[in-house]
Amino acid sequence: MKNTSKNVHLEVIRGMAAFLVVIGHLINKFPEISKHKNHFTNLIGNWATESVLIFFVLSGIVIHSSVEAKHKSAKQFLIDRFIRINPILFIAVMVSILLEIYMFNNVPSTSMIIGNLIPVSTMQGCLLDVFWNSNPVIWSLSFEMFFYVIFALFVIRKDHIHNRNVAIWFLLGLFCIYFYYHPISESIILNYLLLMLAYSPVWIIGFYIWKYRNTIRTNYTLAMLALCCLPIVSRAHFTDNYYDPIRNVLFALCSVPLFLFLVQHKKGQHFTNFLSNYLGIFLISITYLLSLLFIFNDFTYPLTSRILYICLPIAILFIVPFKKLIYRFYTFILLKPFKYIGLLSYSIYLFHNPILIILAKLTAIPLLLRIAIFVVITFGIAFLLEKKLQPALNRLLKPKPIH
Repeated sequence: MKNTSKNVHLEVIRGMAAFLVVIGHLINKFPEISKHKNHFTNLIGNWATESVLIFFVLSGIVIHSSVEAKHKSAKQFLIDRFIRINPILFIAVMVSILLEIYMFNNVPSTSMIIGNLIPVSTMQGCLLDVFWNSNPVIWSLSFEMFFYVIFALFVIRKDHIHNRNVAIWFLLGLFCIYFYYHPISESIILNYLLLMLAYSPVWIIGFYIWKYRNTIRTNYTLAMLALCCLPIVSRAHFTDNYYDPIRNVLFALCSVPLFLFLVQHKKGQHFTNFLSNYLGIFLISITYLLSLLFIFNDFTYPLTSRILYICLPIAILFIVPFKKLIYRFYTFILLKPFKYIGLLSYSIYLFHNPILIILAKLTAIPLLLRIAIFVVITFGIAFLLEKKLQPALNRLLKPKPIH
């Protein structure tokens, strides 16, 4: 890791998250695999939602770092985000509409189409539903666009970032978690805003990771311990709601030492503040202990699964001594392929599900061949969109700098 830049590591994490989303959907979509699901495949296949939370944290980090490196007006920030998100999303929505009509005999309403294009569609259907049959992953873009709009309107200032407004937004998001579980109105607009705000702390935690990247102590051991604690946090049922904002926030907090390790500069750092020295340890401890308490008493999981989740952090005892070996494995095996997947991840994320749905129906073709076809088509489409279409759109739509 030492010889690579901080942004490369973030792309690798993005690539790994996209890979887990794809694997999860592949396991569920191909009947030959889904009918043989077991605890092991569930462990791998159920990480799609957690991977989206990783995307949210990464987004908070990347947006803060990019605005800090090159300050933009709120208007220009939103224009840049629109150019990045919506053209490729438009193509994905058109493909989804065709699948809905010709594969599922379902003609989406005009409002549903517009809701997925903007996007404001969610799994919960507060305003509008996602394309459940063909491309439900669009739900996460509704949250991303909300984060961008709030960030632009209330955080970006002419010559600085308004940090106080970020803190207010974060506290408001934590406050709205309560009302997410105890709605005070049947208004679909109000419930939509409550949902968006309840998820906002996850994104803002990424924002703060970048802000305090060089003032909070972390190291390899803490980063690996945080990584080993993420599964138990993501599997703890703090409420009966599958889309649990409490778990999402705790998951993001537990990931802080890992992301800090990936982005912070090591040279010349001095950690004299007690909080900065031990914040990472505190975050890992509190999230792990809370999760342990809930998962230990959760009998919906088999005993072996509960023991596995609880004991996984002990793996740190076996990971730490092999630091150099892990670095080499990361550098020579994981770095390049997952960095490349990370660079294509947005298009892979939006188009893998429709491709899987089509190939899942072609049961006359051997499974391994369908998987190979899926990989080729998905990467081919992602390459064309990210490396050809997106640069062309940037040249066409973004204003040229005035010299």
